[in-house]
Amino acid sequence: MMIHKKIECAILELIKEYQDQKLHKLKNKSNIFLGRNISLGSKFQNILAQNLFNDSSYKVLVDYPICYKGKYNSGKKGKKNLYPDILILDKENMLKALIELKIDLGFLSKDFENNIRKTINAYRKNREMSYKKFVGFADSSDIHIEVPKRFIKIFIIVTKINHTDRVEPFKKTVKHFGFRPLILLEKYHPNPLTSVKNFRGDISRLRKDVEKEIYDKKNEINRTFRGLF
Repeated sequence: MMIHKKIECAILELIKEYQDQKLHKLKNKSNIFLGRNISLGSKFQNILAQNLFNDSSYKVLVDYPICYKGKYNSGKKGKKNLYPDILILDKENMLKALIELKIDLGFLSKDFENNIRKTINAYRKNREMSYKKFVGFADSSDIHIEVPKRFIKIFIIVTKINHTDRVEPFKKTVKHFGFRPLILLEKYHPNPLTSVKNFRGDISRLRKDVEKEIYDKKNEINRTFRGLF
């Protein structure tokens, strides 16, 4: 399956997750009512990784604690952890690619540039990192990761809807740190404010619109993932 089709499948699955949240609210017969939706950003990391890499030879770590030697704010040195959204390793456990992922640009804060600088510096200053073979087990063995000077860095935003004014600052910042920015949807959000009466029709139209937008982006998607597939 082509890369853009895999990404399309991932977004359609994300839409289904949002759809289920809304259906739960419409059909709720309990006296307990949930206001905010549970964030699906973290879940989408796994959805995207499964769709893109489940038939590859890579080892793919999703939101996995990666240990490295760093310096704390106090100046003391010690072991620290990174939690990359998606980390891709080859058969020899050499870092092949880092993918960061957000649903939209609502996360973009004043600390974003400083945070991304710290993250990239951790990779630059550590030729070796490690992770536990089994997370949550104290006696799990460490597996070492070799970090090359150059590896693929991709920053994916699912949609620019809601925060169009942040698109250019975002692109400028991530490009500065060597990321390839990719915004998948220009006109639609996977969590639309559908009407109660036309809910099912709205979701059906959204799926078709998303399919067209991803198809129109296929060349940009291929360029972004160049060297990975």
